[in-house]
Amino acid sequence: MQIRKNFTLSYFERLHKKSDFNKCFDRGQLLENDKIKIIVYKRNDNNNVKRLGLITSRKIGTAVTRNKSKRLIREIFRLNKHLLKEQLDLIIILRKQTILLDYNHLRYNLLNLLKKGGYY
Repeated sequence: MQIRKNFTLSYFERLHKKSDFNKCFDRGQLLENDKIKIIVYKRNDNNNVKRLGLITSRKIGTAVTRNKSKRLIREIFRLNKHLLKEQLDLIIILRKQTILLDYNHLRYNLLNLLKKGGYY
């Protein structure tokens, strides 16, 4: 019998509350390179859900380019979340160089940072 992974991205797998973002900023670990910045917070609750939050600035580009980059990052998270450690909150902050990356380079940079931090 084959076990199927759940590759959806539900409402509960996203950060929504300002208090959740603030916890990540206050207590999280910063992982960054010149293209992307990730703040990782390991929660101490019984909820094993991995959650994602995205932050972009208008300085990055137009709404179309910002939304395209966010869609790509959500897709990378969706397809690789089962490989991440449990009880993680990730905040990904996009930089100007992020919008120049295609899917494969963005995936490489994101997962490489998580591997260096020991979360992947």
